[in-house]
Amino acid sequence: MNKNTTVEKQCIDCKQILPLSKFRRYKHKSGDSGYRGSCRKCESKAELLRYHQKETQSNIEKKMECITCKQILPLPKFRRYKNRSGSISYRRYCRKCEREQSRERYQLQIAQSNIEKKLQDDDTFRFMDMYRKVKG
Repeated sequence: MNKNTTVEKQCIDCKQILPLSKFRRYKHKSGDSGYRGSCRKCESKAELLRYHQKETQSNIEKKMECITCKQILPLPKFRRYKNRSGSISYRRYCRKCEREQSRERYQLQIAQSNIEKKLQDDDTFRFMDMYRKVKG
């Protein structure tokens, strides 16, 4: 075969005719060798799709116990976050318990701000009352 001749092949996925350099080589145990049917780009897409499907499936199968309600739930019921090291982890509270705790904290903050506002109003009233007595 002449080296100047470019041999092309059609990808079975995207149906484009591409040079052989866009395909991965393979070699069987039997000694046969050749090029794969899908181009590198299509193989990458397919591999990424398989990876995400596998990760999603494995996360659904994995379970964890919520430390508040003590229920054993699948991982998608827990919120994900990044560690300092950059790896992905899951919170120890399920989404439902986390939402309830968030509501409780919000109600507590509102109550505290109302108490502080009332105290400020009382202090202002006391100050004005003392001011009137001294002046009057």
